Amino acid sequence: MAALATLTELEARLDFPLVDEVSEDDRTSIAESALEDLSEDARHYGSPAWTDPQNTPAIVKSLILRAAKRYLVNTDGFEQSRSGDETVGWGNVTKDEQAGSAHFAPAEIAQIEKAGRGGRLPSFGSFGTYAWNSQTFPVKRDRKGYVEWSEIL
Repeated sequence: MAALATLTELEARLDFPLVDEVSEDDRTSIAESALEDLSEDARHYGSPAWTDPQNTPAIVKSLILRAAKRYLVNTDGFEQSRSGDETVGWGNVTKDEQAGSAHFAPAEIAQIEKAGRGGRLPSFGSFGTYAWNSQTFPVKRDRKGYVEWSEIL
C-alpha cells in the first residue's frame, strides 16, 4: 500500500536535504522505505481503513513523519557518537531491540491505537431511563386492542 505521508512533508521536517549534492549521497529510497514501513505499522496498530493521507487522522500522519525523521537522523541507531576520538557506541540490544530501524516508540503506538478507536470520543454503555414518580399499570394480557381506563385503574 501507499505511504500515508509524502517525501516533501518529510523533507520539510529534516535539517538536511535527502539528496546531498556535495557527496552525492541519495537517501530518497531509504526515506521512501521508512515512510512505507511506518505507514504499514500505523495501519496495523490503528486502522486498516487508512489507505490514503486524506482519510488518515492528522496525529497519525504526524507520528509517521516524526518517527521517519528520527530514523533518518540516526539510521544506524547509535546511542553515542563523538568526533574527536572517533568514539561510537551502540545501545544495548535489550534496551531497544528495534534500534537502527524505522519504528514507533511505545507512547506513539498508544496514540495510534487511540486514533484507531476514534480518538477523543469517550466510550460509554447504554442505560435504562424512567420518569420520576411513575407507575406501571397492570394490563390483562389476554386482551388485545383498546383497553378502557376503568380496567386499568
